[in-house]
Amino acid sequence: MPPVPSLAPALNGIKEGTFVYKTIKDRWPTILTKVIDQVHRYRHTHIAVHPKDGDRDIKAVIGELAEMRYHMATDKPLRNFDDDLDDVSIWNEQLEFLRKMKTEAEVSWYRTDWLFVECYLYRRIVGALRKTTTLKQFDPFAAQKHNAYVDG
Repeated sequence: MPPVPSLAPALNGIKEGTFVYKTIKDRWPTILTKVIDQVHRYRHTHIAVHPKDGDRDIKAVIGELAEMRYHMATDKPLRNFDDDLDDVSIWNEQLEFLRKMKTEAEVSWYRTDWLFVECYLYRRIVGALRKTTTLKQFDPFAAQKHNAYVDG
């Protein structure tokens, strides 16, 4: 029986010019900027429907996503999740496991396995929305999905 090949090494964004580096540096911040823009565009409609808590929730989501974009750009360590979704303990346990395997500083946007961090990015977007009172069901990608369906 032939030997089983080992898995390819995990990719990260340490090396400038690579696909992963460009994804983290350019594509992910663009995604976050578009999400922030969608939330902001929805603001007036949302406040009209939710006059009590709508503005507070919009500001909270925009603030959290803007902070995440800054942490990404400056390669800060990945934070634990602080929402109440069912999988929060799984995510936080995995982050702790990674910190034990490396150092806390190495579990960051550019230095951690790219695919894990991409999933982390989208999970953080969902978490930011779900922590609110009025935006729990808001899909910042709805227009993009609709356009892809109609045009595609």
